[in-house]
Amino acid sequence: ELLGEMQHRGLEPGVIAYSAAISACEKSGQWKRAIELLEGHLERPTPSVQASMAVRFRLADLFDRTERPDRAFELYQAANDMFQGRFDPVAHARAVDRMISNWDAASIEGLGESGVDDELPVFIVGMPRSGTSLVEQILASHPEVHGSGELAEIPVLCRELAGEAPGREPMVVDPNALGRALIDRRARQHVAGLRQRGGRATRRVTDKMPTNFLHLGLIERLLPRARVIHCVRDPMDTCVSCYFQWFRSGMNWAYRLDWLGGYYRQYERVMRHWESVLGELPMLEVRYEEMVEDQEAQTRRLLEFVGVEWDDACLAFHTSRRVTSTLSNEQVRRPMYRSSIGRHRKYARHLGPLREALGIKPRAEDTPPQDAPPEEPPPAPPAPARPDGPSG
Repeated sequence: ELLGEMQHRGLEPGVIAYSAAISACEKSGQWKRAIELLEGHLERPTPSVQASMAVRFRLADLFDRTERPDRAFELYQAANDMFQGRFDPVAHARAVDRMISNWDAASIEGLGESGVDDELPVFIVGMPRSGTSLVEQILASHPEVHGSGELAEIPVLCRELAGEAPGREPMVVDPNALGRALIDRRARQHVAGLRQRGGRATRRVTDKMPTNFLHLGLIERLLPRARVIHCVRDPMDTCVSCYFQWFRSGMNWAYRLDWLGGYYRQYERVMRHWESVLGELPMLEVRYEEMVEDQEAQTRRLLEFVGVEWDDACLAFHTSRRVTSTLSNEQVRRPMYRSSIGRHRKYARHLGPLREALGIKPRAEDTPPQDAPPEEPPPAPPAPARPDGPSG
């Protein structure tokens, strides 16, 4: 109706008008109409590459939700192919090599640790799209826990120490860049900032920057009584979910399937290393699939690990009025659901480069038939907004 009225008046609908019309169709379950509008918009000139990517990501989401995986993947791939940044998987692997070599147990012990004896910080780490937002939302539903979202403090400190330019993923490959005075000063500053965010009555404050997994050696020296929650999800589901998201800033490794698989393998190496050399750092592994299958048991594990009493509000995390600023904002407003488990299977025919990079052999049962759209697409929740920044 909105577009028809504009055309009746001789006005050319713009991006905002189209976006409003598409959102209205999605909210009312008119998926076919939303797809028609977006497909009509594909050939229209856009003000930027980012706008072209946005149209394709959004249309791909609609085909994904209406069980048209082949068409959805075609559009996801087209959107990702428009990315103009670069990622060098070989250089990244070499940086990980140096970090693992330099951050050995003896070097870490020789650094000493800060004198900050505070249990306030809780770091939630893992690959983006591995369940970090879900875990934080559950914890932040507790009256004694404040969820801070994805804080930049640790990556900024690492960038300063490593001398990395903005836009590149920072990594402190040499612990000799640290000193006891710097460790003490930054630890006090960090805890003071968390205390200001959470308030005096708060017992725990979370930071869910997923890629802090790269910096656990530094974190353990800064904040030896901090707790770390490591979120793990099926590698194929994790990587496909990353590929289907428009991160807009950073995450250059997410725009090609082979880059994604290579980055995931390096993430696994980093985590195995920290687990072997940071024996004193309290760390809990939480698997996304287990959280979905037994929410209460996993929630009890989480609360016990961070040291707070049980609260029923944590089971009703989706009713919290807390605002999240990541790509998972829409998901944490819904009760626990299983539809994301095994999501990659319907895209199996397209994921050869990812499987190869991950070292996973294809299985016959993972290859679905080609698109066979239903007469009436099933209802589904509206597509989530795509704000800037990484997501868990």
